[in-house]
Amino acid sequence: MGAPQVFPPSVELNHGWGAVLVSRNSHPDAAVQCGFYWTEPGEETAFSFEKEDPRIPGYVHWPAMDDIYVVFEGALEIDWEGQGERGTLRLESHDIAYLTPGYRYRTRCVSNRRTKVFYCGAPAPNPDERPHEHAVKAAKAELAAGQG
Repeated sequence: MGAPQVFPPSVELNHGWGAVLVSRNSHPDAAVQCGFYWTEPGEETAFSFEKEDPRIPGYVHWPAMDDIYVVFEGALEIDWEGQGERGTLRLESHDIAYLTPGYRYRTRCVSNRRTKVFYCGAPAPNPDERPHEHAVKAAKAELAAGQG
């Protein structure tokens, strides 16, 4: 693993709305993947931490992982579904949510201003397990078009 270190953040998966700061792409021994993103009022994203890809339009499939979300500014609603259950979490500034593997999630900015979120997940997916940039952009476009 190596000694503790300070390093500049990477900018991988920077779609104009955030950046991955630590991942196995930039730091091969990383046990976690951390980054930040911002979302505009009404904007949605959807992703799955399920074992198998649910192949739902608008959803990006990630390997099963535990994820922590911290909202620094604004407000976010997270609809979750899986294992026969469903619900909604509402996060305001300074709230923290734990998103568990085995579920799918749909986030929505419910603030009247940009919402800023820090996230950290483990185990960090291997580079070949992560969704490609085109898949992320396509999923966001499907959601914006009301297909998801």
